Amino acid sequence: HTERQKCRRRSRSKSLVRAKKRRESLDKDVHHAHDAAYPSSPYESGSQKVSLFEEYIRKQGLIPQRELACFFRTLSKPLPVSFRIRSEEAKEEFLSKHLPNVRHLAKELKGIDGAWQILLLSDDLRSFLSSPEISRQEMVSMLPVQFLQIQPHHLVLDMCASPGSKTLQALDSVTNASGGFVIANDTDPRRAYVLANRCRKSQPMQAQRLAIVCHNATKFPNVLAPLRRKSNNRCGSPSPYDRIICDVPCSGDGTLRKDIKVWKTWHPSYGIGLNSLQLRIAKRGIALLKIGGYMTYSTCSFHPIEDEAVVAGLLQTGSVEIVQVSQELLGNIKIRPGLQSWKVLDDELEEVKEPSREYPTRLFPPQDRKIQTELRKCVRLFPQDNDTGGFFIALLKKIRELRVPANMIGKPGRRNSKTKLVTPTAAHHILYPATSSGTAEHQSQQEDSSLRFVSRSEQAVPDKSVGISSSLYRHLMEEVGSIKLNLVCVGPPRTNSR
Repeated sequence: HTERQKCRRRSRSKSLVRAKKRRESLDKDVHHAHDAAYPSSPYESGSQKVSLFEEYIRKQGLIPQRELACFFRTLSKPLPVSFRIRSEEAKEEFLSKHLPNVRHLAKELKGIDGAWQILLLSDDLRSFLSSPEISRQEMVSMLPVQFLQIQPHHLVLDMCASPGSKTLQALDSVTNASGGFVIANDTDPRRAYVLANRCRKSQPMQAQRLAIVCHNATKFPNVLAPLRRKSNNRCGSPSPYDRIICDVPCSGDGTLRKDIKVWKTWHPSYGIGLNSLQLRIAKRGIALLKIGGYMTYSTCSFHPIEDEAVVAGLLQTGSVEIVQVSQELLGNIKIRPGLQSWKVLDDELEEVKEPSREYPTRLFPPQDRKIQTELRKCVRLFPQDNDTGGFFIALLKKIRELRVPANMIGKPGRRNSKTKLVTPTAAHHILYPATSSGTAEHQSQQEDSSLRFVSRSEQAVPDKSVGISSSLYRHLMEEVGSIKLNLVCVGPPRTNSR
C-alpha cells in the first residue's frame, strides 16, 4: 500500500514537472513560434476533416471568403498577454524597469489607460504582473467598461461579474469622494467568493466602494422597490444604477485561443439554448438602469443568435437605443459593424426557414428596417484584426422605462403566503451599523463623513467593523428594499485579527 502511494506521488510530481516545462516553453518563445504547440486549423490546411465550428463560420458568412484563412490561422495561435496597470506607482515601475527589456514585443493599447499587450513574459515581468496593482485582462474584455465612460459619482452594477476583471476596471473609476460605488454580482456562491477574494486585494479606498452579492441575474433585486409590488404601479419602481455591465454567459467560441477544445465541442444549439437566458438578463439590466444611463451588452461569442438577436429583442421593447461608439474610445483598435441579418442553423448546419417551438421568432433577424439599421452600430471584434480573441459589444442607452406587461400587474410572482420576501440566504448576509466607541484610530476614522462603519453582528465591537463609503452604506442599509440583497462581502478586509 505504501509503495502504491509513493508511485502515485511520483507520477503526480512528473505530471507537474511536465506541465511546468510546457508553460516555460510557451513563455520563452516569441508568439509566432508557438504554432507547433497549437493545432492548426483543418480548414486552413485543406484537410478533409473540418470542424462544425469552422463550417458554421463559413456558412454563416461572418467573415469574407478572402479572410477565412487568416481568421482560422489567428485562432489557432496562442493569445498574447494583455494587462491593465491600475496605479501610477506600478505604471512608473513598468515603464522604467520592465518595458526597456521587452519594447520590441510590447504594444500599448491606445484609448485604454494603462493597457498593454505583450507577446512573452520574463520571470521578472511575470512576478510584476502578479501584483494586485495589475489586472490581467484580455484586451477586448476591457472595452465594455471603457465604452461606459464611468465617472466617480456613478452607481455601477456588474450583473455577471466573476472572475472580476471588469469589476476592478469599473472600481478604478469611482475611487474619490464623489459618491460612486460598484455592486458586483454572480449567481454562483463559489464564484462570488473567488470574486471577493480577488477584488478585496485592491487598495482600501477602492474596496470601500465595493459590495459583492450573490443573485440570479434575471431576478436581481431593485433596492428602491418596496418588498411588495403595488397593484396599480404599471411602470414599476425607480431604477438605481447609472451604468450597468451586462457580460452574459455565452457559448464562448470567441475564446478559442485560450480554450482549444472548443474546436471539437462547439455546436450551434449551445448558443441557441442560451438566447433566452441572455435576453432575460439583459432586460433585467435595462429595468435597473436609470433613464439616460448606459449599459453594455457583451459576449465572447461570434454567434449572431447570442449577439445581434438578443440586442434586437432589447430594441423591440422601445426602452433603449444603440449608441455609436466614438473613435476616441476605440483608439487604435479595429472594429467591424454588427450584422443586419443572419441564418438560423441547426446542429446539422441546415438552415431553419420558419419559426417553431424549438426555434422561436426571437432567434430570427428582425423585419423592422429601423432595428436592422440600428444593429449596424454594434461592435464586432475579430481575432485577425487586433491579435485578440473574438468579442461582441452593444452600447445601449435607456430612453424610457421598461413597462410591466398588463398581465403581470399586481402579481407577487411565484411566492405564496408562506414564502419569505427575501431569498433563503439573505438573513445570513445582513449588515448592522457599528458602534462609534472603540480605539482612537477607529474614532478618528469614524469622524470622516465619507465613511460609515458596518458589521455582520449586532454585538460587534469597532475593531471587527468595516468602513465603507456613505453612499454604499445607504444603498445596502437604508433603501426600502436593501434587505433583499444577498451580501457576500463588503469593503476592505479587516487589518485587525482580534
